[in-house]
Amino acid sequence: LVLLGVTHWLLGQLGSKRWVGFLAQRIGATVSSQKAAYGVLALAFLAVYREAFEIVLFFQALALDAGDAIGQVWLGAALGLASLVIVSYGLLRVGQRLRPAPFMLASSVCLALLSLVLLGKGVRALQEAAVLPISHLGFPDLPALGLYATGEGLLAQGLLLVMLLGSALLPVLARRRQRQRSGAAEAAE
Repeated sequence: LVLLGVTHWLLGQLGSKRWVGFLAQRIGATVSSQKAAYGVLALAFLAVYREAFEIVLFFQALALDAGDAIGQVWLGAALGLASLVIVSYGLLRVGQRLRPAPFMLASSVCLALLSLVLLGKGVRALQEAAVLPISHLGFPDLPALGLYATGEGLLAQGLLLVMLLGSALLPVLARRRQRQRSGAAEAAE
């Protein structure tokens, strides 16, 4: 659910220039007041806290799933941190010349795929713990991708895929309808 929410949020932020402009206007209008400064501080704190909470949840799941291979989790975390530093340095050097929309779209796709994998592994874990029934379908399993040939897991992943596609397509359809309405209004004038 967290990944679905973040993915939906990232897809919604593809129009981020408008959102950043709105925030800059609102903050600029009230920057002189101390109340606005506390509001911005609270917003920044909540954003960072949410990210930290998400990281803790993911690493806890990885650590529980790793068993004796916990060293690989720490190695992966170190490599991820090193990659983050390198990418951050590269983005800092390139500066404002990059458009944020392709990066946000790529992040959304990666989070959507990760949510599908985690959901498949979660359903499988519940099946192994005898919490959910197992209906084998006779296909080969792909555990690295979180795909298991059970009706319950594939149904859950299919529902999530429909939700992800819906959350991606609804804004596009809404913009298309808005353009059609404005075009019809201009034609009527």
